[in-house]
Amino acid sequence: MKKKILIPVFASVMALSVSSIVNADEVNDSSQNKDDKTNTELNLGEYKEVKYKVAKIKDGVAIKIREEGQVQNIAYSGDEFTVLGTQGEWVKVKVEDGEGWLATRYVDISEGVGYTNADKVNLRKDKSESSEVIEELEKGSSLLVLEDNGDWLKVKDGETEGYVKSSYISDKAPVIEEPQVNPSIDQNVDSTNNNQQNNANTNQQNNNSNVPTANSNAVQAVLNLAYSKQGCPYVWGAEGPNTFDCSGFTQYVYRNAVGKNIPRTSKAQSKYGQTVSKANLQPGDLVFFTTNGSGSVSHVGIYVGGGNMIHSPSTGKTVSVTSINSSYYTARFVTAKRIL
Repeated sequence: MKKKILIPVFASVMALSVSSIVNADEVNDSSQNKDDKTNTELNLGEYKEVKYKVAKIKDGVAIKIREEGQVQNIAYSGDEFTVLGTQGEWVKVKVEDGEGWLATRYVDISEGVGYTNADKVNLRKDKSESSEVIEELEKGSSLLVLEDNGDWLKVKDGETEGYVKSSYISDKAPVIEEPQVNPSIDQNVDSTNNNQQNNANTNQQNNNSNVPTANSNAVQAVLNLAYSKQGCPYVWGAEGPNTFDCSGFTQYVYRNAVGKNIPRTSKAQSKYGQTVSKANLQPGDLVFFTTNGSGSVSHVGIYVGGGNMIHSPSTGKTVSVTSINSSYYTARFVTAKRIL
């Protein structure tokens, strides 16, 4: 028999106190009327699994998040979490290095992102293998998942909606192998051809800025791949190859350019590598900022030199080069890390 826990929900504090899960407490709710004392029954062993959904903390709400044995953190208005399941008035979400429960009345649930896990996946007009093929999708294509119909998912690719077999969609971006040069063909390449390749790399532009020249092959590979993604749109939860959120972009670039598997979130990435001061930044370093009012890391970019970073900024914007010395980013700089 599974143990049930009775959780009292008070006007100013909600406490979910049980081992091995996250506690989510209301800190501040200035935009909503407080309820009188109520009771909510939560069976931790039973919940309906949910995929491809995102929970976003509502405006005017701050939610305490405590992980067992760790310092308490706070999720602020606008913070988003991947949904793992639901049970009654509770939603189970993925947090950094763990899982937790949030009361549904404090979050908005919206569509999440899925990725094709095979080459030439058919996007069809209807949920049938005999239905018209609208387009073929490359492996790793990021799609907004609108509906889960079991064997079929209704998805949106840009402005195009259609259906894809659910077996060809994953909630994690696959690793995309970058093309490798055949050594037998490349062994006689001379300095002239190398110069031509370097010139080709530096012709990719963003905001009239050319790809900088790095002092190591690894850093140059990072910069080249990062600059090749200029113009790719920001999509929360996206990890490439054609759409990204901020940390999905940095993770994708390091993984596919030099084989470095850095953590997924900006906060986790800020704890990885060697700390460097802003004055000693070098191209390829990761730079971190607080952009949500919490004071903790919430955004990351790749430093490219000259006081600039390349990053995937926010919804409605695309991968681009931005000055880290602007008044906005200067005031919000937190730390920097050297990965290479």
